[in-house]
Amino acid sequence: MDPVRRLAGDLLICVLKKGAFSGAELDKALSKTDFSERDKAFLTTLVYGTLTHLYAIDFELAHHSKTKLSKLEDHVLTQLRLAVFQIRYLDKVPPFAAVSEAVSLVRKKNPKAAGYVNGVLRGLLRRQTAWSFASEEDALSFQYSLKPELTGHFLTSYPQHVREILEGLLQSGDLCLRISGTPQEVLAYQQTLEDQGFAVAPGRLHPMFLHVAHSGAVRSLPGYAEGRIAVQNEAAALPALLMAELVPRGKVLDVCAAPGGKSACLCLLGTPDLEITALDRTKAKVEKMRENFQRQHLPIKTFVQDGTVFRSKEAGAYDGVLLDVPCSGLGLMGKKPDIRQKMTLEGMRELEEIQRTLIAVNSRYVAKGGYLIYSTCTLNPRENEEAIRWFLAAEPSFQRCEEPLQAWVSSRKTPQLLYQDGMLTVLPGQGLDGFFVAILQRRD
Repeated sequence: MDPVRRLAGDLLICVLKKGAFSGAELDKALSKTDFSERDKAFLTTLVYGTLTHLYAIDFELAHHSKTKLSKLEDHVLTQLRLAVFQIRYLDKVPPFAAVSEAVSLVRKKNPKAAGYVNGVLRGLLRRQTAWSFASEEDALSFQYSLKPELTGHFLTSYPQHVREILEGLLQSGDLCLRISGTPQEVLAYQQTLEDQGFAVAPGRLHPMFLHVAHSGAVRSLPGYAEGRIAVQNEAAALPALLMAELVPRGKVLDVCAAPGGKSACLCLLGTPDLEITALDRTKAKVEKMRENFQRQHLPIKTFVQDGTVFRSKEAGAYDGVLLDVPCSGLGLMGKKPDIRQKMTLEGMRELEEIQRTLIAVNSRYVAKGGYLIYSTCTLNPRENEEAIRWFLAAEPSFQRCEEPLQAWVSSRKTPQLLYQDGMLTVLPGQGLDGFFVAILQRRD
């Protein structure tokens, strides 16, 4: 009986039945096991892969099972799902091995269910014909393993890019590292990793980033303890990269800042005269930021502060404000597959009020002539473009600042950068998360 598959099943039950987050549960499990690096990588693949492809997996199981999936015991359904993932999506796992392990693990807890599991999986293996669907939405939902309400959202909101988006959201991407130092030092670090056998690719948006094929702990990489490297997707760094050009010196406020990647990136790019203050609403998040900044030797001020509460003493006190609001996170589904299962259209709508409150409150900290950069890690016009249009209609003292953003996009030959109406959407895939950025400037 395979302990890796057994643990994968336990973790999936925690995520799907108890509402736990897969990343946190997986990290906790990996820290406690004595698995080999190969087995740890396989465990990660099983958990994330099954969550990513869960809709298509359940679609097939429902057609081959005489019992409704909702009626099955948790451990039976979970081992069925794991087996189908291996059969359909892992070329290196022989189908008979996936079936055999699932049957063995189920027999251990419920001998009577072992025959049922064997029958369902062998029936699935015998199927040779392709599925047919009544609509494009249904076909895309199965092909890209996304529940129909989210597929419908992308079809409606991004009709010209829907397949590109759905394909990108199936990609977890390599580990993206931000390297502190000169371009020559970044190249030297890349060579160090390559000498150790890692496959490394340069950043697509900025030379301070490297994409590394590494599934182990980032703490094991050279330079981590010394603060030379940090994990940050290039798309998530966009607000900081833009702010560094707009406000190289002066005062910048980073709201909803945890875990601190944008502030850290901006601090590395700014001049010694740049003063950065990073806020978040909970003590735990701020303490984590402080730890990150201390490890990277960055002089960034941190405070616990609710971004929805206005502090009148600081009105107009900042040359720039970074506002990365809480959002539905649809652009992160490639690396956070829980979102595929948990996010709903209703949940997306519930976020709009706090997003609009945050932009209304924190825009008041921007000095005349200063900048507010609004960003999300989602692909949803209501949270992105429509939020900006709503704010500009309500606050005529601000305007879209299009030239810097357009010039920045034009200088990068990256087709995933979708610039429209003075705002930027990053389409997911090729190592980039889905992301949205808009630059607003307070009129003098």
